[in-house]
Amino acid sequence: MTQPAGLQKHREAGAVRGAAVVALLAIVVGRAMAPAVRGAAAGIDRMIRWTDFAGALLTYLFAIVGTAVLLRQVALLYEETKLAPVRRYLSAALAAAVAALVLTATVIRLRPTATLALAVLTLALAAVAAHGALRVARTRALGVMLAATAMASALHVCGAWLAGWAGERARYSVALFAQVLGTATVGFDLLALLTALVWLATRGGTRMTWGTRIAIVAAFVAAWAAVRGAADNAAAWQVVAHRALDRFLVLPMPYGIPTALRYFIEALAPMLGVVALARRREMPGIVGGFALVLIARPTPDIPLCALGLALAATAATLASKDERGMWAVLMSRS
Repeated sequence: MTQPAGLQKHREAGAVRGAAVVALLAIVVGRAMAPAVRGAAAGIDRMIRWTDFAGALLTYLFAIVGTAVLLRQVALLYEETKLAPVRRYLSAALAAAVAALVLTATVIRLRPTATLALAVLTLALAAVAAHGALRVARTRALGVMLAATAMASALHVCGAWLAGWAGERARYSVALFAQVLGTATVGFDLLALLTALVWLATRGGTRMTWGTRIAIVAAFVAAWAAVRGAADNAAAWQVVAHRALDRFLVLPMPYGIPTALRYFIEALAPMLGVVALARRREMPGIVGGFALVLIARPTPDIPLCALGLALAATAATLASKDERGMWAVLMSRS
């Protein structure tokens, strides 16, 4: 028996949540933990080998699974007649281009121009998705996150390019302006993070409130350990925390923002992603989108982060038109 199209889309949105779980593991293990444990202590050679293997496996797994889900989202966008034709075809074309570049990055190292193209395509897709998501109540918070992350991504890409250009030509004034852009990047990134924190803390009753509290405390401990990990007499776990969170910091360095605060932001984001994924009685495309934005961060020049942000953008676009999925969630709450 053929299922209604809306119900089928709602069920397929669960793949976005699954991709978010894989993305979370890939980013934490592959990007942070695997490089951080190398040389952190003596006698952990076996742990180093296993974390390197797990990091590589999860990275390629997310590249494959995430790209497959993104291409399926592209097909759903083409089929979604409720979307305006321009928005539908533009979103599908941008998502397909991102998927092609991410697949290319799994085989060869992207050239700087290709990396820049990937970043521009991804933030354009996020901006288009944010415009539509902001107009619908159920996706408005995700739309704010996408808009803030798209702006932070644009500022980060411009700042990083200017910093590199200034370094090559010894232009001090340009380097200072790049730092200004880096400061603005942190500001918009913090806006996206606070939006997620408020949305999660005010939904789901006591259980989700305690989840956000635990995430904040855990992020504070991780940031404290990362700051202590820079000292010569730091414990091994503090050294690992310092190296892991330092991997998430992006250039150019912002003005007047303490490193401890940046560590706290970078630690809190994936932890809130875990809290979002634990939210069961919600549209899977929305909670998956929340987690993916928190995992991707404003770094669309990194292929896996670009893939995560593209998945979140397409999920938000489809969720904004998924009336049957919303009714299914409402019925499950009753």
